[in-house]
Parts: sequence; C-alpha cells; structure tokens
Amino acid sequence: MNPDTIKLQKMSRQFHYESQARLIEQMEPEEILNAAKSYLKLYLLQQEALEGLGLTFEEESDTI
Repeated sequence: MNPDTIKLQKMSRQFHYESQARLIEQMEPEEILNAAKSYLKLYLLQQEALEGLGLTFEEESDTI
C-alpha cells in the first residue's frame, strides 16, 4: 500500500492528512501498529453500521 497513490480532492483534507502523517512519523512502532489495528476495527465497525441501515456497497472480501 502506497499512500502517494491516493489523491485527496479537498485542500482541507490534504492539510489534515499531512499534519497527521507527520505525527505518525514520530510515533514508536508499537503505537503505529495499535493505531493501524484501531483504524481497521473502526472501518469494520462502520461497515457493520452501514449494513444495519441496509446500505451495502460490495461483497465482503478478505482485503480492504
């Protein structure tokens, strides 16, 4: 995965990404792993919430 291949449309989101990316670069490896696992779990929780509302966008797969 390469974040440089993802293009953000809004300047405000690009700014937010850049500021958060700098913070991530200063984190310890264990903190980064925990953050990544948390984001993954939040993403999956969001998918469950959308399914509960009857909104599905694609079939479940093993990759995000």
